[in-house]
Amino acid sequence: AGAPFTLTVRVVDARGAPVGAEAPAAGPVVAIVSAAAVGPGGRGAPLLGARTSAARGDVATFAPLRVDRPGTYVLRVAAAGLAAAAARVTVAPDPLDAAVGAS
Repeated sequence: AGAPFTLTVRVVDARGAPVGAEAPAAGPVVAIVSAAAVGPGGRGAPLLGARTSAARGDVATFAPLRVDRPGTYVLRVAAAGLAAAAARVTVAPDPLDAAVGAS
């Protein structure tokens, strides 16, 4: 856990049509509005990194992002005038953390 990752989202309207594709340099500003742990225990960790991204065309990229606790998280993203969407992200345990206790 704790390794940086990138989240890339396509910005679409309610019909699924790309938003901002006609203006490749300046699409809408997209934000990660929440990050919640899912599954047994539901213990989360803060999402670290850039939580807003100006879409280039119809693509918004958030990088680098990081979560320091392994688990599955749901990241909700939104842009003004568009419905929010969710993305599931799984953060794997750091193999070095498991090796520390090995004998």
